[in-house]
Amino acid sequence: MTKLIITAVVASLIAFVTYQIYGPSGFAPDLVRSKRVLITGASTGIGEQLAYQYAKHGARLFITSLQGDLLEKVRERCLSIGAEEVYFLPLNMAREEERERLIKEASSILGGLDHVVLNHAAFGTYDTWEGTAENMTSLTDIMTINFIAYAHLASLAMPHLTLSNGNIGAVSSVAGKMPNGYVLPYVSSKHALQGFFESLRIELRLKRSPVSVTTIVFGGIATEAALKIAESAHMDLMLFNPPDEAARMIMEGVSTRTREVTYPKYMNIILFLHTMFPETVETLLQWNVLPDRRVQ
Repeated sequence: MTKLIITAVVASLIAFVTYQIYGPSGFAPDLVRSKRVLITGASTGIGEQLAYQYAKHGARLFITSLQGDLLEKVRERCLSIGAEEVYFLPLNMAREEERERLIKEASSILGGLDHVVLNHAAFGTYDTWEGTAENMTSLTDIMTINFIAYAHLASLAMPHLTLSNGNIGAVSSVAGKMPNGYVLPYVSSKHALQGFFESLRIELRLKRSPVSVTTIVFGGIATEAALKIAESAHMDLMLFNPPDEAARMIMEGVSTRTREVTYPKYMNIILFLHTMFPETVETLLQWNVLPDRRVQ
């Protein structure tokens, strides 16, 4: 009997992981067309590609990042490939007053909000944690951008999303699910982000709120910033995946109100193995972050 139960559990887990990897997304272009979409961190990388994914399906966009000149270029391309309209505003998500301005102006100009996709991020330096003043400053700065700003923006947008039966997308990382060395502030911020939005999802369900929360868990994505960090840190074993495909997964996941999106999908297997065999997986992770592999 025990053997039968174990077999059934293992079979169920295999079926679940297989569905996560190969199951249909349920996406249709009508889920995006004319939607009022706010995207942060949209001047480069995943955020830029995300703007293009929404644009080609006819969304109405409001995009932001620190770099206004790049946002103008993203806006022009979005309009050329099908966006109904595109507005941009260069802002610093580390500043509370600028986050407030973003939600106020985006909701006013677009006449409300349907999708809010939070994608901006700070990584910091690739180094050991020594508990120095510099370490603490880095932790504070990264937590503010990668976590506090996300929670604040989601809270400010919630009244607008409630009126529209809207969707929140919070871009996280496998670093929010598993530990890693030499990037403690970044990993800490992503763990906090995961905890907040997963718990927020539960509260919204208890309140019978119409707002959905999609968390996005990424492995290595081949953005310019990520590749530069990997090169300087000699992370030779890291696998990187195309940002346009990552962006498509976000758009489809948020649009279909999917609970969580993992990309690349094989990361579901790694996350499952870490749950079952944490010591083994963490030992394997260390191979890619050994001190003698780093630039001194």
